[in-house]
Amino acid sequence: MRPLLLVLALFAAVAGSPASARADAHTPGFQIQADGLLFGPMGDVVSQRSVRMTDLFNQGGGFGITATIGVRQHWLLGLTGGTSASTKEGTYSFTDLPVEPGRTATLGGGPYTIRRKLMLLPVLAVVQYRHHLMGPLEWDADGGFGIVSTTENMQLRSRTGNGTLVNISGYQRDPAWALGTSLAWRVPGNFDVVGSARYLGTLAGNGAIWVKNDDPGFANWALGLRYPHDTH
Repeated sequence: MRPLLLVLALFAAVAGSPASARADAHTPGFQIQADGLLFGPMGDVVSQRSVRMTDLFNQGGGFGITATIGVRQHWLLGLTGGTSASTKEGTYSFTDLPVEPGRTATLGGGPYTIRRKLMLLPVLAVVQYRHHLMGPLEWDADGGFGIVSTTENMQLRSRTGNGTLVNISGYQRDPAWALGTSLAWRVPGNFDVVGSARYLGTLAGNGAIWVKNDDPGFANWALGLRYPHDTH
């Protein structure tokens, strides 16, 4: 909810400012943007004893592509997609196995090395409000809705040289939504350098990775190039 309130507050402040009337009166044409991405997991995974997403997965990186076309002076419609991945290693022990008489630890209980790899592939339709601030600087707010495909691979490996004990993968597709904001700076060559922050939320259902009560989300930061700046 906080990302939504932040973007709405920024939108109200900028759209209502006197500078809005001085923005370029042209409706933007077709533009394409390529981004390098950094994402961080957020939320809880109820299906795994309500652990935090950050306990299971690391930050990761990837890339994204966005195409937009203007429909009004400040408003654009578009399609965005990308892929990103992260890997995290830790230790795992089986705590629910019986302890044999005369032993102080569970036979075969671990600890083992556990490695999780998470891959995301979101594809969303987006609506964007774009506003000229001053000089070469432009601000926008956007929201989107679509689908995110999630793949998780988990490996459990022995720490005594016995190799991989378990190697399983799961795939799941869920509805997703996103809210974000960005700043763009015009540079030579008719390009814009764009820095953005965005929250990707997943409406998880029961599947191979999440269950309905899970709350997986991802904070995304991006830096990219948009072309062309001047579409007329």
